[in-house]
Amino acid sequence: MKYDDSEYLFLNFETELDNDAAATHIGMYLAWAILRGLADADFAQSETALKAKQTTGGAVLLDRCDGKLTDDDFNELGNAFTQAYYERYFIKDYERVFSADFPNTGHPTDDFCGIADSWANFDRIAAILDRRFAQWQQARSTQAQAKSVAQATPQVPPPTANAKSTSTPLALEQMALEPMTAAPPEELRRRGESGDAEAWYELAAQLLTGEGTKQDVAGGIEAFRRAAELGHLESTYNLGVAYQNGDGVGKDGSVALQWFARAADRGHGFATFMLAQAYRAGTVLPSDLALSNALSMLAVHRGVREANRFGVIAGHPYADIAIAMSKPGAMQPVLEARSARKPQAIPAQAAPPNQSIPRKPIAARVSAQTNTEQGPATDSAKPANAWNWALLATAIGAIGLFVLLFFAISLSRPTFLLLMYGFALIGAIGVFFTSRAAGASRAMQIILTLGAAIPGIGSFVCMLVLYRWWSSPQDAY
Repeated sequence: MKYDDSEYLFLNFETELDNDAAATHIGMYLAWAILRGLADADFAQSETALKAKQTTGGAVLLDRCDGKLTDDDFNELGNAFTQAYYERYFIKDYERVFSADFPNTGHPTDDFCGIADSWANFDRIAAILDRRFAQWQQARSTQAQAKSVAQATPQVPPPTANAKSTSTPLALEQMALEPMTAAPPEELRRRGESGDAEAWYELAAQLLTGEGTKQDVAGGIEAFRRAAELGHLESTYNLGVAYQNGDGVGKDGSVALQWFARAADRGHGFATFMLAQAYRAGTVLPSDLALSNALSMLAVHRGVREANRFGVIAGHPYADIAIAMSKPGAMQPVLEARSARKPQAIPAQAAPPNQSIPRKPIAARVSAQTNTEQGPATDSAKPANAWNWALLATAIGAIGLFVLLFFAISLSRPTFLLLMYGFALIGAIGVFFTSRAAGASRAMQIILTLGAAIPGIGSFVCMLVLYRWWSSPQDAY
């Protein structure tokens, strides 16, 4: 199924505008989908480049998709949203955001395609797309709940001829365009000061996009903060994204993880997935594979299908940990309990409006995904590859003694000793990192590493570490 094609606009250009300009608006939508985890897995490399701002959505669309946007470009969730939103609403939203910036050439198509394919412009439309997606998810959830209630209610009488349907369509009818411009910034700020979190959220969207007011990215992020402090879930998550990307605030992965942890603790799926990747990376906290898998399972349960590709392993103890964290407010105690140190707890209640949140709670010491500085799901294979090498080194140490015994007769004494100490050294290095990945204490790491470095005995230490890591990572020591 084709959603859009930049070639539709090529023949309409009446000025000297380059044909590539027809891909800008489509590319911005594709880039948003990739960065929000709604695109097909084949865009992994493009995602890395987009997060590093080394390319743009328009360039990705032209290079990877030949200028066409189809259902092959999205995952299941991305297609569901795109089918409901793109054809009916995206162009309208795009025009509302950028109409004031259209070049006045006298040719509407050229004006529409005259918006620069820049990251500043992407941030303006991305804020609107974030709102659209959040509202669509809410409508989708409402429909699912209504369907569940209907199925659980026996013998429902058939509706009368004049009865109105109470089911919620899986579409965007509830997402009228008016909320983005209905209230002026002054009114939204007044409502926000009186405790209206949604007003702060709407004000943030206006300030970020420049819709109806002067664009103010820093002010928009501050409005997100005010909404988050009043408990607004999407604002809490968006604050994490802002700190992670350095949008309107200083880039700070530690602070980003604090906000992600708050959002995840209240049930936000992608925030939960962010924490899963952070515990898998282990660049700030010691790696916790069990907790990472449990968070990934919980993210899948919350609708983040991308977590399935993150190496989710079902079963004990992961399922038990996931269940323990699944209720609102229950995640922080689990994170505290599994931490090797006793960090300051993430505040359960919102901080005062002008007070920054503490910078060293549990989540602040977790690496934001695989690469804190680049955004969600960047290079997630790197930590996994590191652990694979650690396991391989441990395995070499485990089999070293038996290999040497097999070839002992044919080896000279110097060669035998060289290989024996070489296997022991490789095994010791592997044990150090494997035991760390399995959650062993620092003292246990050192003891195991020293034991693995002893020729002969080290083989059995390596086998013990491999067995413990395989049977029950994190809980083995």
